[in-house]
Amino acid sequence: MKNKRVIVYINFIIMFFSLMAIVLIFLKCQYFSLIAASLAFLTIILSILNIVIINSREKQFQIELDQNQKDNQKDVVTIEEQELQEENKCLKLVESIDQSLPLGQMIDQKLERLANPIQLVAGLIYLKNDNQLKLNSVYALVKEEQKQSIELGEGLSGQVAKNGKPIELALKDQIEIEIVSGLGSAKPNYLYILPIFDSTQVVAIVELATFVKLNERRIDFIIEALRKV
Repeated sequence: MKNKRVIVYINFIIMFFSLMAIVLIFLKCQYFSLIAASLAFLTIILSILNIVIINSREKQFQIELDQNQKDNQKDVVTIEEQELQEENKCLKLVESIDQSLPLGQMIDQKLERLANPIQLVAGLIYLKNDNQLKLNSVYALVKEEQKQSIELGEGLSGQVAKNGKPIELALKDQIEIEIVSGLGSAKPNYLYILPIFDSTQVVAIVELATFVKLNERRIDFIIEALRKV
């Protein structure tokens, strides 16, 4: 702001001296001509000073811009590093689950341990059995109240099981899910329906309702964690 005021004052003085020089030259007086030449010289000096200040201001602005970009990149890297650390910690917890447990119980524990990193509101896992999907595990839902089986191609989950392509939906305020807790209900912002593959075959479908949008790396992390069943 200070530099801006200085530039305005210098521009005003330059205009004043230039005008005086024109007037004095127009009067064609010997002494006035000498003064006019002096004013013209001062005008040149002030013009150079003005250019130097402007260039200095532009360089300072560029330095601040570069610094802001570096700070933003550091913030992004820090967030990514935190997410990676959180995912690695979560993956170790998932891998520590007793593999001798019944399949349903093992998957239940995996959902529980994945809940915090992805801010999970509720979740369902269907296992593929021939041409049907059978409900296997739930998170924060009453299992008996959910759809117990889905035909391949039926609804969104059936479509994902059929074509192996994940679906992401932004829910906003369209859906309210009753969850098993003292909170009573929650409104997720996003719904993800993801296929779980064994080699090239879809073997399960996971439905996740979350508060936050999951990036591609997070989705891959979830699929990889659940694939190791």
